Amino acid sequence: NREWSDLPEGYFQRYFYGDHHYIPDYTRVIEDNGQIVCTAQVVKRIVQCGDAVLTLGGITNVWTRSDYRRRGYTTAIVSNALDLIKADAMDIAIMPTGLRPFKNLGFELLALSSASFLRNESVFPNGFEICDPKGSDYPSIYAIHREFNHKRPLAVERSEEYWRDWILKPHKDTIRIQMAKQDHEICGYAVYHDSNDGIEVCEFGCKSCCPEVIG
Repeated sequence: NREWSDLPEGYFQRYFYGDHHYIPDYTRVIEDNGQIVCTAQVVKRIVQCGDAVLTLGGITNVWTRSDYRRRGYTTAIVSNALDLIKADAMDIAIMPTGLRPFKNLGFELLALSSASFLRNESVFPNGFEICDPKGSDYPSIYAIHREFNHKRPLAVERSEEYWRDWILKPHKDTIRIQMAKQDHEICGYAVYHDSNDGIEVCEFGCKSCCPEVIG
């Protein structure tokens, strides 16, 4: 973390301990005189795309020290990460939108919607028992996520570690998770947080037998 001093302590732990696909080679660095001057991280994800199951290689945490920028280091390390993705036989490579698309390396810009806003005071419609989940409820929520996102394009296959370190822990002070029950059974869930524009829904899911839970 010393090269990323503006990030919260332990920020990178989820890349190592919350990712059962991680191997040390997925952390790429360029050194000059024994000092790290450029970094990139490859994350491997299994995603659903219709009937196909694909392996996605994400390139993230791309950083170049300020006095080494505009000298080709960033392009070099992204190219190196792409070579690793190809060598590991991953099907797709993506990069976050905060970075230029590197069209010369074959990237194209893709717009994705990550959240929606609700103007009302509740995530769920009337007629359901709404409550916060307890520890014993999370396996049911994980199962609903798997069912709801089956065949949904680019839905990431999640392990319990992924839920813990990528969904729940990083945002525990800013997001809420609520579930909807009917006849004492969990039939849907939503991950959201309140904002000035209303309720910002980050993700949701429901059982196939009760689609009305998400309106």
